[in-house]
Amino acid sequence: MDSFFITMEDPKVLRVGEKSVFKGEAGLNVKRLDLFIDDFPIGEATFFITPNSDRKTWALEYTFKGAGMDRELSLIYDNGFVTTRRQFINVESAINKPKKSIVKIVESKVKHTTQGAMELQGLVVHYTAGQQSTDPSGAINMANDPEHAPYAYWVMAADGTIYKTHELNRWGYHCATSHHRTHLGIEIMCPGKLTRFENKFYPWFNLDRTGNPKGPAWPEDQIRQFLGNRLQTPGYYAKYTEAQERALIGLIQYLKDNCPKFKIDNVVGHDEILPDWKDDPGGSLSMSMPDFRKHLMAVII
Repeated sequence: MDSFFITMEDPKVLRVGEKSVFKGEAGLNVKRLDLFIDDFPIGEATFFITPNSDRKTWALEYTFKGAGMDRELSLIYDNGFVTTRRQFINVESAINKPKKSIVKIVESKVKHTTQGAMELQGLVVHYTAGQQSTDPSGAINMANDPEHAPYAYWVMAADGTIYKTHELNRWGYHCATSHHRTHLGIEIMCPGKLTRFENKFYPWFNLDRTGNPKGPAWPEDQIRQFLGNRLQTPGYYAKYTEAQERALIGLIQYLKDNCPKFKIDNVVGHDEILPDWKDDPGGSLSMSMPDFRKHLMAVII
């Protein structure tokens, strides 16, 4: 076999800012191999010899700093004579990889114990149907109320802070279905579905028993009309805050990172698993739950 040959594998996608690897084989008598891009030297290849072989492999790593189409790649190797191989390559622009969404999680233990061990697989999205506040004590105290306990859910305040009330390997009641045995419940502080009265919209706690206002209407710029779908209820809803929506994505990233069985397909709305009974999150979330799962596929790393 010719001991002065050289081959190169077709390079994979070449992109600015990412390490590119050029590699191939060479005859045993090839002593040196240099690579050039547009006649600019990018480095000398390293040879790797396999015992009892009639050839050796070579490799060179290089990180491009600029993009370009039809850039000329030259391989120049010296076997006593100088021989050149040329081909054209495309170097693509850098892509902006998404950064991991982060979330602030604060320990906030409740007094009761949870029901048992679990391997967390998903998340059920709720709203509290109460005030949208940075003070989570009311929602957390609900879990300690003897008339309601033993509930077990985490709580998210209006500023996106999440209060961890129990460990991820423990389950507790929060959704009235078997999902509470495999899914964490996140109670997002928000009034949720609103009631219309004379072209204004009110949370339930600002209406009396006859349906007349006893408190202020919800601010118009914080209301969203939701057209609904097969499982989710149409209507007018108080919006989650922007901080809450960012924190919800951050929580899902956190669960994916820490729970091996967690799947984005298992992120569900309370209204999806209990249609015709529960409305959360409905239009409080800026997109339907099916669209939210598609969005998560794009942003969760």
